[in-house]
Amino acid sequence: MKRLIQSLFMGCLFVFSIPTFARELVEYVIAAEQLNNHIARSNSIGAMPKLDDKNIASYFSILTDSAGLLDVTSNNHEKDLGYYNRVCVKTVDFMGLYIFFNPSETPISRLSSQNLLELMNKNKVNYQNELTLLNNFNIKCEAKTIPLLTIFAQNLKSNFPPEVFQVMSKSPFSFASNNFLSNLSQACSLIYGEENSSKLLTTLAELSRGYAEALQIESRHEVLAIAKAEQKKLPARFYIYLQKIIDEMSTESCEGLCALK
Repeated sequence: MKRLIQSLFMGCLFVFSIPTFARELVEYVIAAEQLNNHIARSNSIGAMPKLDDKNIASYFSILTDSAGLLDVTSNNHEKDLGYYNRVCVKTVDFMGLYIFFNPSETPISRLSSQNLLELMNKNKVNYQNELTLLNNFNIKCEAKTIPLLTIFAQNLKSNFPPEVFQVMSKSPFSFASNNFLSNLSQACSLIYGEENSSKLLTTLAELSRGYAEALQIESRHEVLAIAKAEQKKLPARFYIYLQKIIDEMSTESCEGLCALK
């Protein structure tokens, strides 16, 4: 029953996304298709498409265009939420294709946990520039959904019994926490290199207030623990970004999406 309700929730987002997603996004759709075509040939050449190819760089420029893709509104929060959800999911799909790229003859399903981790880390290093662009865009994309999810969750709470609301709202409540925590850990690991990690931390710091409003207090405490620990270990250039995150996540107020749990 819980899975059915969650599936209905995701289905609603998909249906709402269709009319808005199709609007004036021909270049985006073409770029996504072209990049997918290049990725489809990656196993035969033993490498994923990289930004040093001007055509690939052009596709990435379109697919991670924050100004063009993340400033869309139809004055219908459900359609806009569906649109942003679709764009965010597409970005995550591309990230997964890079992170789990496996040119060997051994299927990923047969790799040991250790070998899978080594494969993922190798790809994160080899494709750090491509993944940084996608990751950075995804952080911004997910942040755009927070106020829309708040309205959506408020409507759910008004129209469904508490037990149903708890199940249907599980996805929107968990996404912000998981997204911010995983990206913070990823950036602080420096696996993408210092320059790329700096870009990710800059974006996380800039958007930390919006994410804080969506996170439950216990999740903010998790973020604080990571940020404070990393502040002592990372190069001094990262201190200001981590301090911004610490300042925003230190609030104990629970409003917006946080208050709807």
